[in-house]
Order: sequence, then structure tokens, then C-alpha cells
Amino acid sequence: MKAAYLIGQYPAINHGYLLTEIAELRKAGWEILTASIERPDRPASELSPRERAEYERTYYIKQAGAAAALRTLGALLIGRPLCLLGALGEALAMGRGWRGVLYQIFYLAEAALCGRWMQQGGATHCHVSFSLNAGLLLTRLYPEFSMSFAVYGFGELHNPEASYLARKIEAARWVRAISYHTRSLLMLACRPEAWTKLECVPLGIEPAGFPPRPFRPSPSPFRLITVGRLSPEKGTRLLAGVMRRLRERGHPVILHLVGGGPDREMLETAFGSLGLKDAVVFEGRAPQQRLMDLYRESDIFVLPSLYEGVPTVCIEAMSMEIPCVAPAITGIPELMQDGVEGVLYPPGDEEAMAGAIERLIMDPDLRRRIGEAGRRKALARYDLAMNTIEMSRLLARYR
Repeated sequence: MKAAYLIGQYPAINHGYLLTEIAELRKAGWEILTASIERPDRPASELSPRERAEYERTYYIKQAGAAAALRTLGALLIGRPLCLLGALGEALAMGRGWRGVLYQIFYLAEAALCGRWMQQGGATHCHVSFSLNAGLLLTRLYPEFSMSFAVYGFGELHNPEASYLARKIEAARWVRAISYHTRSLLMLACRPEAWTKLECVPLGIEPAGFPPRPFRPSPSPFRLITVGRLSPEKGTRLLAGVMRRLRERGHPVILHLVGGGPDREMLETAFGSLGLKDAVVFEGRAPQQRLMDLYRESDIFVLPSLYEGVPTVCIEAMSMEIPCVAPAITGIPELMQDGVEGVLYPPGDEEAMAGAIERLIMDPDLRRRIGEAGRRKALARYDLAMNTIEMSRLLARYR
């Protein structure tokens, strides 16, 4: 059993679940070949031993260089000119403006290199994550290859018409949605005849790697944590107002903000303008060991997002019995029931988010009950080894 994985950036600190998923598939007997458009998001010296091992066995497409791309496209022009012209027409049709067309030409070159690599490795099926343009064009250049892809959340779904999501679903053998909510949005993006391609396979974690942390009934200060990219859809700006409310009500809270991204400078300004510099710690992109230390010291996990799929960081926190406060959006209600495995609030509502956090601060028994129930849910539904069995079944059925 052999399959290729094409990933936008691998390994990447925000997508550790792919590392584990691939490892689990290999345990199940699959030979998984990995290709990445971009090099890892950190220098090799900062990678964990498992990440370094993956780095050393992964084919990096951009690293192959322009000369290799031109040679491969030249070989396609000679050997399969109709396929190349068809793929070029598809690329041009998806380009908008000169910049969009240029990017599509780059995606075409990436697809050509990926296909040549698959030929050399003997793989005939490619599962794609975060590189759908190249995945689509791969099927046009190499019709003998099949393709599936995963949809995780905002990046793939926020503008399905502009991203030509329907075309990509049509080109795929099957599509993985990580929640039923995600699947419903995919159903809206394509023709009903394609709905049978849409499979719901949740993400997950390795539960042994996220054991329960010590419960603190009366912590002071009360430590909150949020983990995620600092970008607009994550709604992190809301936390400045939430922290102001909690401090004004006399709660000694400190927020550990884990993640990097384009909004960091704006967030530092927002917290500073409210006199909250001492209430927030910008941790940046924390390596796994630092993240585990922060989880163990945390009393509540707070998710301020305006859009999500099913956030893996919430699953991690739940597994460690950290009660979660999260917006009642997208796939999150599938992950946690309000008042049972977490506390939900209306998205974008600072006062409701602050009230949910305050409710947990004031009720240690509730924090304990929600933490314990959250771990039970994480283990029952979001064990990655269990969910990878379904991935293995789909790969075997459709490859």
C-alpha cells in the first residue's frame, strides 16, 4: 500500500496533526511518501527529532529550482502535449489579473515536479493538504494519478467561488471534511452529484502525549491560555477587551498568547492602550515542550475565533482536562456541548466570553467537571490512531 502526501508546508508547528497522521498510517502498513511545497517553518536545528526525520525524507518542491521545473515542463510538452495544454488552460482560467495568472503558472510548475516525483517513487494516489491548486493541476498533467484532499477550515472555505473549490472537488476521488459542519459547507460548494465524495473524518491527537494536568482549585494568578495564528479570523483582538473586563471585576488573570502571525504588532498595541501589558504574555510560536509546560500551568483555555474548523488545540486542552471557553460556531458544538465538555458563547461577544470565563473562575467544581468530561470526549471521538483507521480505509478504497 503506497500513497503520496502533498502538503503546503511540512513539518509545520501549526499542523502537528499531519505529522502524527502520517506516522499512524505508516504503522498501519502504508508506505507514505511526503512532498512539501515549502521548507519547514523553522530551521532544521529547531525541529524535534520526529520532525527532523520527516524533514530528511521529504521532497521539497520549491527547492528543486526553476531549471528542474522547466525541464519537467519541457518533457511534458514533448511527451504529453495535450495534457500540458489542458492543464495550462485550467491554470489560466483560474487566474484573476496578471498576478493571479502568474501564481497559477507557479502552481502548474509545482504540479509538474510533484508528478515527476510520484512517478519516480511509484505512487499513483496523492492526498493533498494546503496546496489544492497544485493538486488540481496534478490531475490534469497526469491523468493516471488520482487525488484526494482535506478541508480543515477558514483557508479553504471562506471564499469557495474565488478558490474554485467546486472544480477541485470534481477532480478529487474523495474529500475529507474534519466535521459535519465542514461537510455541509462543501455540499453547498459543489453539485449534489459530488456529495458522495465528501467524507467526514475528524482530526485527533495522541492521548498519551496530552495527560491530565494538575487541577488547581484556587489559583492566583488565574492563568488563561490561547493557542493559534495571530490573524484576523482568529479573533484574538477580542481578548484585550475580555481581559480588561476581568481585571476590572477584580480577577487576577494572566493570558498566555501562543502563536505568531501578522496581527502581533496590532495586538501588542491593543493590550498596551488598555493598560494591560502586565496581563498578557506573548509567547510566540512555542515549540512542543514549551507548549506542554504552558498547558500544565493553565487553568482555562480560551478560543476567541471568528471562524474555525474543529480546533486541534481545543482537543489537546480537553485531553489535559483544561476546561475550554469557545465560540458556538462551525464544528465546535460537535466537539463540546455547552456546560458539559466546555462553555460556549456567541461569537464575537466580548461580554459573553468574559462572563463564561468568570463563571469558571468562580466555580472550581464546574471547572473540574468540565475538564474531566472534556477528556472523556477527546479520548472517545478524537483519538488520532482510531481516526486514522478511517483514513486508511478511504485511501485503500479510492486509490
